[in-house]
Amino acid sequence: MPSAPPLSTEAFRDSETSASDQAQYQKIAKQLFNASVPENALKWQSMAPEPGKVDYSEADRLIQWSDRARLSMRGHTLFWEVEEFNPTWVKALKPEALRKTMLDRTKNLCQRYRGKVDEIDLFNEMLHGNFFTSRLGPGIIKEVADTCKQANPQVKLYVNDYDILNGTRLEDYANQIQDLLNSGVPIEGIGIQAHIEKPLTTTEINTALDRLAPFNLPLKITEVSLKAPSDEAQAQWLTDLYTTAFAHKSVESILLWGYWEPRHWWPQAALYRKDWTPKPAAIAYQTLIHNQWWTHKTLTTDKAGQIQTPAFLGQYEISIREGNRHRTQPLILTKDNPIQTTIVLK
Repeated sequence: MPSAPPLSTEAFRDSETSASDQAQYQKIAKQLFNASVPENALKWQSMAPEPGKVDYSEADRLIQWSDRARLSMRGHTLFWEVEEFNPTWVKALKPEALRKTMLDRTKNLCQRYRGKVDEIDLFNEMLHGNFFTSRLGPGIIKEVADTCKQANPQVKLYVNDYDILNGTRLEDYANQIQDLLNSGVPIEGIGIQAHIEKPLTTTEINTALDRLAPFNLPLKITEVSLKAPSDEAQAQWLTDLYTTAFAHKSVESILLWGYWEPRHWWPQAALYRKDWTPKPAAIAYQTLIHNQWWTHKTLTTDKAGQIQTPAFLGQYEISIREGNRHRTQPLILTKDNPIQTTIVLK
């Protein structure tokens, strides 16, 4: 399985969705993706709409499901700088109470999901809001980051924002990331949202990726939602975005923000209709993932018992057979792993 294009979506359960639709949703998630991210369950407003009450149940359920499905989990988000997306009671807190409450949330959440959440967005959309920093100063970002890393040293901390691929806030984003790094904030990855309503050229996409690549941090295309004027245009937009990002050496993954029409924040942007019929964009996605970017090879070893073949980075299953002897073992190819393995038949 290629490593670059995972998912973003929620494996859900609710009273408004039939059991058969829930089963189909989860089946497709496991077929098409290799990572997951809760759309809302980790957001402060969802977890604690009232003071003194924190409900982890939905986040726990999603993380447990993702673990059983062998989908690595991305966290979204510790804090959201846009004021309207924060709990009403949080907005009423005095500065010192706000700071303490933020650090308590950070410690508890990061500690609770230690070993279960691989990475998390630290402050979401800092280019488009300043709810926390306007009240507590920019130093709160480092305080939150340090608190999270103390509670969960393994988790990777990301920034995440939009209007980047179209160039509107690209330079602002690069300057902001540099300022955070200069301030000692342990930023370890860059999220680039892709809620797209107008077509982007491959030149625009590459320009944005090339501008952020020199930070030498993983780039992830997050929250892909393509609201195109037609089904055919949506398929073309998806193909252009995915192939351009997949080809860029700094892009580690692409995260789709939902895929079924009734459970999509932009129903028009879904890949599957309400009755689960695939739209052209779903076919285009499957063609890329399962055909073009999925390495299937049947080879014969040379006299020394060796084979060589180009392959995409990702997780593989290798089988070797000689007469009645047969063995299968997994292989993971990454940028850091030697791209060779030995299989011994016994």
